[in-house]
Amino acid sequence: MHVSNLSWTKRVKHPSEVVKKGEKVKAVVLGVEPQNRRLSLGIKQLQPDVWESFFAQHRVGDVVHGKVLRTAQFGAFVEIAEGVEGLCHISEAVGEDGGPANIEQGQEHEFKIIKINVEEKKVGLSLRAIGQEASRAVVESYKADTHKHPVSSSTTTLGDLLNWRKSEQSDR
Repeated sequence: MHVSNLSWTKRVKHPSEVVKKGEKVKAVVLGVEPQNRRLSLGIKQLQPDVWESFFAQHRVGDVVHGKVLRTAQFGAFVEIAEGVEGLCHISEAVGEDGGPANIEQGQEHEFKIIKINVEEKKVGLSLRAIGQEASRAVVESYKADTHKHPVSSSTTTLGDLLNWRKSEQSDR
């Protein structure tokens, strides 16, 4: 049994990380080589592929909740489903104020999926896109609020939007 056939998600360096000598395990026969009297076996094939399940349920543009597992100079690796990690590149780790977001190990955030590569099992994530979505929602809410303010998209200013937002917050 090759180490690549032990787990869908863990990077196994040695079989002893998953199984013990003498342990009885269930496995799937992956190949038969009669001339070499060899069988190829796999344990992970008994479980559904978590990546396949994730890709079947998620698309670019979806918002997912994730926990930061580790950080690097270029971004943060985020667990977005059990056994599935995505990368939020530093260029996408931008807060609502437009400055760099403080992303640390153990923190949980909402991320937007901006890239999916099924073959390489990679998911690109963005905090910036979440902020843009929130800003867009505020503008749309303002435009829809026509019973209080007649609105024309061509004449709406940033000042109009800020004043409306202040009045909405003071009404609460």
